[in-house]
Amino acid sequence: MPELDGIELGRRVVAIRPGIPLLLATGYLENMDAGTLESAGVVGVLKKPATVAEMARAVRTALRQA
Repeated sequence: MPELDGIELGRRVVAIRPGIPLLLATGYLENMDAGTLESAGVVGVLKKPATVAEMARAVRTALRQA
């Protein structure tokens, strides 16, 4: 995304709708630490490329946690 990254987008979404479960899909997982993800409201991370089964599993898990 040209103007902001996924973490900042997550923070903005949570500011508008606290408690929404956020999943992050990224190809740069090694650059992220758990504290940063948690503070942004991220409840799950998918490493790109993800299969449909992996995405479905992540969505189910996120919805259960919500």
